Formats: sequence, structure tokens, C-alpha cells
Amino acid sequence: MPAVLHVTEVFNDGTDDDSVDQYARLEGRIIVGHDQNFMRIIQQKLYQFNIPVSSGYGRIMLCGQESRQPERRLEVLPYLDICHRWALETNRRFSIAIGNTWIRYDDGLISRTPKSERDQKN
Repeated sequence: MPAVLHVTEVFNDGTDDDSVDQYARLEGRIIVGHDQNFMRIIQQKLYQFNIPVSSGYGRIMLCGQESRQPERRLEVLPYLDICHRWALETNRRFSIAIGNTWIRYDDGLISRTPKSERDQKN
């Protein structure tokens, strides 16, 4: 399977966001997106706190100006690589948001997942 897939290569137009998320989890893919609706959905859920980057799953949210995103991704690529390696070494999830002038890495420990969330997953 190719290293990078575009959602439209795998799904038909109109496929719901939960199906895309489920596919990424099952296939061990990192979702890179800027779809505001999708971002709202995953931020409202208790979002996959117990899935370590070693599964292949993660997310990179592009929050900045859409016209600036291709350039911005190239600028932060070395940082993304460092975060990814560190997450693998420390058994953490991989969740990054990239804005025009900022980056936020959610580096929560899997073992610190709130008990109520762990119980929902089991």
C-alpha cells in the first residue's frame, strides 16, 4: 500500500468522517487534514487517548490559512519527525496541530488516560 493516501483515493465523496477515522485506526494511518467539520468532531469526542503511535495511528491538524499549509508542512517536518520518534520511544499518542505561526503537540501518556475513558474503550 502506498505510504500516503488521499481520502478521495480510498472513499467516495460524502463518506462520513467517522468512517475515515475508523479506517485510519484499522490501517495504522496518520490523518493529516484541515477539514474544519472533521476537526470539530474529533475534538468534541474523548479522542483516542489510548491509541499509541506504535499502532501507526495519529493525527496532524492543519489549522492555519489553507493557502499557507503546503509551505508550513515543509517548515515543520523536522519537528514532526522529532515528535514522532519521541512518541514511539515513550509510548505516547501522536496528535499535532499546526497553525500559521505555532505548533501544538499533545504529548499525553497512554498510561495517564482518565479511568472513565479507559473503561469506555474496554
